Amino acid sequence: MRASALALVATAGVLLAASLLFGGGSSDGPVAWIGGVAVLAAAAAACVALLGLLPLPAIGREGFACAGLAAAFVAWNAVTILWSSAPDRSWGYFNRGLVYLAFGVVGAFVGSAVAPRIVAWLVGGLVTVTCLWALAGK
Repeated sequence: MRASALALVATAGVLLAASLLFGGGSSDGPVAWIGGVAVLAAAAAACVALLGLLPLPAIGREGFACAGLAAAFVAWNAVTILWSSAPDRSWGYFNRGLVYLAFGVVGAFVGSAVAPRIVAWLVGGLVTVTCLWALAGK
């Protein structure tokens, strides 16, 4: 595995672990910090891919349609701030949507650069740790 792919998997793992273990559920507090790092990771992955050190994601027509609809929904959340009776809530939905898009971009790069088995082990391990964390909190 190339060093750039290994760094991408490590970054995605840390982001996913932070969101699962320290995300705060539906609260907006940690979204800014975790989401900011996710946006930076997505931008960095795109830059590294444009330099040729990572493969570009091959997501197909369905993937582009899904990403386009998600981006349109996030843009709609941003536009609704203009007439919203609670613009702070609309702003929160917009921020959360940007974070989801950033996680999607990072996931697309991970899926194109790493074998699916490695991703499955990573996600399975993080879900196990999250369940143990939740049980320890009880």
